[in-house]
Amino acid sequence: MNLNFRKFMEGAPAGYNRLAIFDFDDTLVYSPTPEKGKTDYHAATGEPWPHQGWWGQTKSLEPPVFNQEPEKLNHNLKAQLNTFKEDPKTYVVVMTGRIAKFENKVKEILNNYGVHAHRYIFRGQKDLVQNPKYPRKGDTFDYKAFTIVEELMNPDIQSVEIFDDREEHIPKFIDLGNKLLASWPNLKSVVIHDVRENRSHPLHK
Repeated sequence: MNLNFRKFMEGAPAGYNRLAIFDFDDTLVYSPTPEKGKTDYHAATGEPWPHQGWWGQTKSLEPPVFNQEPEKLNHNLKAQLNTFKEDPKTYVVVMTGRIAKFENKVKEILNNYGVHAHRYIFRGQKDLVQNPKYPRKGDTFDYKAFTIVEELMNPDIQSVEIFDDREEHIPKFIDLGNKLLASWPNLKSVVIHDVRENRSHPLHK
């Protein structure tokens, strides 16, 4: 991925100097894993889970495996997101590995919880895949890294904060953050928040 500074690009809208990027599953919302969800589905219906996969099925975010109880929301992160949203210089993004067909469902869940971002980004959504640089192979991290570099960064951004729960992705985000700091002249800091470990990794030039 080319991280060289690009003079002409859209990125986050003009007027913002900070990006705050939040993952969805097990970051903002404690959604069920396949193991627990399939067990709960069988207990509630008496039938086995009717699909091959889990994360690509919208039923994985519907009753009986997912109900919007208050404890399913990460209230601390909701408060953090709201604080960012109140800052007129911060652009708040929810970026999830869920595929594009989950857009309405994820927005509905977050709206019901009172969580509102400026932008919601989903893996494989049409405007992303039209970019020839979009990673056709690779995992969720590759798509997220592409989106940050190609869709969100711009020369006005001075700080980036990323909230994620995936243990294997945290060191990759740290590496990405250091590359961003080296590539964007006005970028002064990147903070990677490991939600699972409740630990932050601040990076500076």
